[in-house]
Amino acid sequence: MEKILKELTALIIGRLGYYSIAGMKKYLTGLAEWLRRRIRQMYWKRWKRVRARFESLIQFGIPRDQAWQWANTRKSYWHTANSRILTRTVTSRYLKSMGFPEILERFEMLHERIGRLLKLRTPIPTH
Repeated sequence: MEKILKELTALIIGRLGYYSIAGMKKYLTGLAEWLRRRIRQMYWKRWKRVRARFESLIQFGIPRDQAWQWANTRKSYWHTANSRILTRTVTSRYLKSMGFPEILERFEMLHERIGRLLKLRTPIPTH
């Protein structure tokens, strides 16, 4: 998972650098939400068996009885990724600690920096 997050981070940072001049905050908000959900889905898929899911949920601090109920869910991978099961365990804070970049923060920083550079480059009209 760490390898995937590293590759994804490199790709995101590169693309944000390229597209930082554009106004795409709304698009990036949706993209960031989708990516977090997709990563949660990948975690759930890797915990293939109920026992592995149960043990992993316990490691994330979920009480045993709740972890057992959640591990036995029959929801699809995609639905589980957006459910309380994984949004409480594989949180955005956890993903950030694993190296997943804050896309919106990075975009706003780059967008602001490019805006300042463009202001410096525009010629001052003389009359």
